[in-house]
Amino acid sequence: MRHLNAEKSVMGITHQEIGQFLTDKWNLPTVLGETILYHHFPSQAENNKELAAIVHLADYMTQRFRIDNFGWIIITS
Repeated sequence: MRHLNAEKSVMGITHQEIGQFLTDKWNLPTVLGETILYHHFPSQAENNKELAAIVHLADYMTQRFRIDNFGWIIITS
């Protein structure tokens, strides 16, 4: 997952880690934070693999069918 490596390399943190941090900061349910943290790797979730897998599938489908409204900018030197 190139974008995760890029996030970690540039910012020192991934969007999953940011999402989990925010759910903790905003006192949202722990299961939501875990789902966000593991939505790219649902089998690693400790408590709710099913919910993480559903979010993973939704994320995959938006990219696969180009439903999303963003794109990664790839800069080549």
